[in-house]
Amino acid sequence: AYYDAFEGEAAWVAGDQREAEKLLAQAAAELPSAEQLLRARVYAMLADLRADRGATSEALQDFERSMQID
Repeated sequence: AYYDAFEGEAAWVAGDQREAEKLLAQAAAELPSAEQLLRARVYAMLADLRADRGATSEALQDFERSMQID
């Protein structure tokens, strides 16, 4: 899960949105709940990716998940 999060962010920065979304979604599903900051970052990146491709409902859910983690 950690590797997916880091590789997903690298793909996001490189502009490979499809690969980034796949890796980040997998990381979000598999990261331990104790990894709150990384989980929040993953959800924020997913939200940005999904908003860019017009998936507004999914993006809002991801932004909400990111903001609920403290």
